[in-house]
Amino acid sequence: MSATPKISVVPSAYENCKLTDLGFGGALGDIVSSYGNSLTCGVYEQKKFDKVLNFTYKYDELKLVLEGELHVKDVGTGETVIAKKGDVLNIAKGAELDFSSPDYAKVYFVGLRGAGEL
Repeated sequence: MSATPKISVVPSAYENCKLTDLGFGGALGDIVSSYGNSLTCGVYEQKKFDKVLNFTYKYDELKLVLEGELHVKDVGTGETVIAKKGDVLNIAKGAELDFSSPDYAKVYFVGLRGAGEL
């Protein structure tokens, strides 16, 4: 039985990421998961749309805005934050959020979840 490597490279991982349409202008693609499948990173894109994309988190997640502007409303409190290129969103498990963009946003995320789990 071979030991799990301590570090590895996943060649062309970003280029091979396939985005799945979530509706309401949103699309998401997992890039890779950690060895224990406890962390997953990927890309989320949000285009301008006439309705918001609503999502309730079953896990903690961090989002780094790579391009554009992402508007996120906490449904529970009514608070809206605006994240721009270089900003990080820290999202707690249980948060119900509405996502939108005035134009377009591309985001890199790391979630405390396994591959394909939403």
